[in-house]
Amino acid sequence: MYNRRQVLYNRLCKRPFKTVEKMDEARLAKWNAKVADEDDVWILGLVGGQPVTMCHYPMLSWPEDKKSHMIYGHIHNHVTADYWPLIMKRERMLNAGVEVNGYEPVTFDELVANNRKFHRGTCA
Repeated sequence: MYNRRQVLYNRLCKRPFKTVEKMDEARLAKWNAKVADEDDVWILGLVGGQPVTMCHYPMLSWPEDKKSHMIYGHIHNHVTADYWPLIMKRERMLNAGVEVNGYEPVTFDELVANNRKFHRGTCA
């Protein structure tokens, strides 16, 4: 079972919430404000129009990597790992982690914009 309390207090994530309940409350409010009944939602964590490869873990090579995107999770906003410089060189790799995306569901265009900020060191 996924332990949200462990992620909340993980030193790598630095989430801005005092409790798991406050985090859940904020994320649910943002979800309800943005996601409509007719929307398709892809959850890339523990739980258009462009070709994409999606995986919980970042992959440095994927089918059609020169003209498609790799959308991944797992690393949260951790940028000190030895693999980070490799990810930084791949602009088509997009981090779907909540820390990078303002703790809310995002469109593809928002995902791209948020990742540009993330790569510059100015997370959402």
